[in-house]
Amino acid sequence: MLSYRDSRYERSIKILVALGFALAGILAGFILSRAFIIPYMVRGDSMHPGFRDGQRILCLRFGTPRFGDVILMDDPVDDDAVFAKRVIGVAGDSIEIKNQVIYRNSRKMSFPWRTSRRDTRNLPMGFTNRDTMPMVKLMRDEYFVLNDNLDDGYDSRAFGKIGGGAVRGRMVYAFK
Repeated sequence: MLSYRDSRYERSIKILVALGFALAGILAGFILSRAFIIPYMVRGDSMHPGFRDGQRILCLRFGTPRFGDVILMDDPVDDDAVFAKRVIGVAGDSIEIKNQVIYRNSRKMSFPWRTSRRDTRNLPMGFTNRDTMPMVKLMRDEYFVLNDNLDDGYDSRAFGKIGGGAVRGRMVYAFK
């Protein structure tokens, strides 16, 4: 027969084992989440009105971006910079811009997400591709990305289509 001291000892062991498993689970969860999830803070107004400056998002490292996805991508100019952009063209699509109107596969785009454009000036193509750009055909593993703020032209209109290797992840959750 177990004495009172022995049963207390067994309960203590069970509690320690349970705590050990809980801590191991938390640690494994943390490691796995860092392997699959990228936390990111939106900087600036390039993704406004869809996202605000300082808003946090979570991106999944794996998966193929689709039309409308927000992705994290490497800056083609600065190796250390990463930013969020919206995919509007995928493999097989063609993108063209005429007088501030964006065409995807020869059809005028109507964005299913919120965008912003306040600058009504139509800038000449020799100055920028923001408002007028010749057709770009996307091949396998190529993407065309835009800002939600269409006046901010630092996106594929400035640096061209991007390869899949530049994509770090696609957004799966945005904090309010």
